[in-house]
Amino acid sequence: MLKIEVVLKDVVLSIGDINIRLICYGDNWRCFFSGDVERFCKEGSPHITLKAYYGKLPRFSEKDLVFDSGGNWALFRRKSSWMFFLKSPVTGKLPYAVAIINRNFSRGKIYLRPLKEHIYGEDSLPLVDPLEYPLDEILMVHLLSFNRGVLLHACGIEYNDGGVIFVGISGSGKSTIANLYKKIKEVNILSDDRIIVRRQDTSFYIYGTPWHGDSGVCSQRKTPLKAIFFLKHSPQNFCRRLLSVNAASRLFVCSFPTFWDKRGLEYTLNVCSHLAENIPCYELGFVPDDSILEFLNNRLCSFLKQNL
Repeated sequence: MLKIEVVLKDVVLSIGDINIRLICYGDNWRCFFSGDVERFCKEGSPHITLKAYYGKLPRFSEKDLVFDSGGNWALFRRKSSWMFFLKSPVTGKLPYAVAIINRNFSRGKIYLRPLKEHIYGEDSLPLVDPLEYPLDEILMVHLLSFNRGVLLHACGIEYNDGGVIFVGISGSGKSTIANLYKKIKEVNILSDDRIIVRRQDTSFYIYGTPWHGDSGVCSQRKTPLKAIFFLKHSPQNFCRRLLSVNAASRLFVCSFPTFWDKRGLEYTLNVCSHLAENIPCYELGFVPDDSILEFLNNRLCSFLKQNL
């Protein structure tokens, strides 16, 4: 039996200043958030309201497939709504959850199928996370695509009231950089794997997310973005400025676009282009030890001071 201190019924998550309200219905289950998502609970007016139910799945058809991730989720078109199937080899052929969201992503319903794999609380009721990954991230990608921002594969840090992101695909060294920066008290690590970038007036800001990597560090903090570094393992530390067109393509590769939605896809492309044109972008070759911290401090400190 698992003991949880807080039983969630009506809660708002705020990630990247985008608020998701979750209302849980029924007395036959208990809602909780896995990982570090619960740290992002915060009061605020919702951008989307979701109602969660535990029991039978609604009737559905798999005819209008829009996108199949090839892994743990698929997207279908249902009249004026989107329908997301969350699936796993462990839970059988049927989806373990179905989320039906209206087209402008302002409201929706989540249906959760009872499973023997669910854990139980002290009251013998199943404990279920309605926004279990990847649904939480899928929702955020869509919400950002409505002219709000972009989610990037990146490690983000805050230093001297300014932000820097280290962008790269899996294995490029994002968690390595974050673990090295843990030693520096003056540095706040926002996340080592997923960073939200949003524009406000003429400035770009980066936000921490609950979706971290091996470093296990994440933060709700927000800070203005001053520089972008694309990580590359190297036998020696080096840094070189990139042309904006090159940087834009690299940013898009490390973004989470809505490939199935032309409007959202074009918006993500535009954000990557604007970022590359307005924020200094560099390729950073690094040796995965403390020498990269000294290199960044000694070689780039003057640049950061000018831009922070």
